[in-house]
Amino acid sequence: MQYQMQYNVCAIVICFVILFTHLMRKKTKEYHNIIFTLIVLSTLIGAFNNILNTVGNMKIVEMNQTLLDGFNYLYFFSLNLPPFLFAVYAVTLIKNSVTNLSIPVRCLLFVPEIITLLSILSNRWTQWYFCYVDGIYQRGSGQLILYSADLYFVAFGVIYVFKAKEQASRSTKISVCIFMIVGYATALIQLMNPPLLLMHFGMSISALALFLNLQKSEEYLNSELGIFNRRIMDRIMKNNLSAGKKMRVLLIKIEDLNFIVHNFGSDNRKALLQQSAKFLDKISKGNVYYYTSGTFVIMVAEEHRRLIENCQQAIQERFSMQWQLENALLFVNYKMMPFAMPGTVSDLNTFYFCNSAFSGMVPNKEHIVDIGDIDFDQIERKIRVEKVIKRAIEEDHFQVYYQPIYSMEKNRVTSAEALLRLIDPEDGFIPPNEFIPIAEKNGTIIQIGEIVLEKVFRFMKEQDLKKLGIEYIEINLSVVQCMQKELADTVLALIRRYGIEMNMVNLEITETVANNSPKMLLKNMQALSDEGITFSMDDFGTGYSNISAIISMPLNIIKLDKSLIDMASSHQKGKEVLSSTAAMVKKLGFKMVAEGIEEKEQVEMLRPLGIHYIQGYYFSRPLPEAQFLEYLNTSACV
Repeated sequence: MQYQMQYNVCAIVICFVILFTHLMRKKTKEYHNIIFTLIVLSTLIGAFNNILNTVGNMKIVEMNQTLLDGFNYLYFFSLNLPPFLFAVYAVTLIKNSVTNLSIPVRCLLFVPEIITLLSILSNRWTQWYFCYVDGIYQRGSGQLILYSADLYFVAFGVIYVFKAKEQASRSTKISVCIFMIVGYATALIQLMNPPLLLMHFGMSISALALFLNLQKSEEYLNSELGIFNRRIMDRIMKNNLSAGKKMRVLLIKIEDLNFIVHNFGSDNRKALLQQSAKFLDKISKGNVYYYTSGTFVIMVAEEHRRLIENCQQAIQERFSMQWQLENALLFVNYKMMPFAMPGTVSDLNTFYFCNSAFSGMVPNKEHIVDIGDIDFDQIERKIRVEKVIKRAIEEDHFQVYYQPIYSMEKNRVTSAEALLRLIDPEDGFIPPNEFIPIAEKNGTIIQIGEIVLEKVFRFMKEQDLKKLGIEYIEINLSVVQCMQKELADTVLALIRRYGIEMNMVNLEITETVANNSPKMLLKNMQALSDEGITFSMDDFGTGYSNISAIISMPLNIIKLDKSLIDMASSHQKGKEVLSSTAAMVKKLGFKMVAEGIEEKEQVEMLRPLGIHYIQGYYFSRPLPEAQFLEYLNTSACV
């Protein structure tokens, strides 16, 4: 029989390239990386042995019988091992370790492998797999056991991944399916045509698919610093906590980054971070991650806690010396915070809030922050509010209240500001200044913003507010919303869905937004203004008051902050400031809304200043939908 060994040669080349590239890459010490290395290595050894085994069986008389038997046993082991390792690999992608599996699942994984290995070892007595008849090598029916086991392990891995649902990414599901299809196809072809020797070639192609789709280390590296990023840190921390594994963590924050950028330029900031990353990577033996904004995290298993202590000492020694940057030599301020997980910090959310608290804390003389100084009651409250926000999104607990806006010219209410309220069935009223910053930080503000837009547009459509004298409704946009390039498309799509007139929508931004994201904001504003939507700037006079910003933006209304009104009510200089501000805004062609009006005297003070609209408790506090409609129908405005 003429065996075709070129497929094994191809398998050797493919596996060698994969193995070399994989070993050269920076990677985590997660189990799936180790198992993947074993898959490629076993396939490489199997393909090489297959060549030796084939040559040996073709020259039985010339070879030592024991050596030849060894090649044959190794051949069958090499056919069995990669599919079994693939099943283990699939498990570790989801669970990180087979130790996290239930006993029945472990039995389903390991018992068939043990039985298969024992059946191969029993060949000396059973001759199920191979034998020699009159000096001619022959394979036995035991191959069917081996092929069945291989098919079983591949199917086990695929089923396990698909049963994981949300835990398994789309690329993971595609990759295991490729492994299954290629593995099944090559096994079937070789079973029908043994001289082709396709099995190891198929395994190498399957391994290549896993390598290209799932072993992409660049996704977990910070390209600028060359160390692991927050994404992989979160995953490892979550997996370790789920498995009950104890960890030691050290937070390190470099505190002079803004100073360096301001005084020496961004190139020196980059140089400092790169040098710090290289140093921390070396002393932590590759266990450092870049979190954000100059914060690094060193994380090791509990049994390596001595490494954390050594890192603290090394950091103190290094930072006691100057750093040579691009064009500066300087000392750098820093702080550290060591702690155990689980322990004081028991989950990812607590870790996130601990890091936020750590950023604002003052270290001791040794540059160490004691985790015991953190206000964990406040952290628990933030975690609680996060859960309330999530529940509010899922169960529709958000409500929109409306605060009437009075027109000085028409002597009646002509508009209103839509204000978000969160009233939870369990926790009651959560103030906006508490839940909105948390939502902005965890990203849920995007979803919440869309909820508000939809609720307001639905209300405007169902109640036909125009017939009740309402000319427009103001809707607040958060900083995060304004940074989204899809903002204009999202707003326009919702307006068209509910058939709202464009000029009845007024979007409200703050001075902070205008200063933090001017390019994307301006692009969104222009796109929406072109469709007839108007814009207001809220809280004018409280912060930066960037005149150039309001001139360059397509704004229609400037909302004077309550602090300006209160200042004008209390002393003469405040009146002069308010009068000058109002005159300037009016001269620039903007309409004005005075916010926070609570007394009749304030209304009278504003009349001669040419203020167009007034908003505040003097007319009405924010009202839920039904009460707002009742107010429009029955109230007699001042």
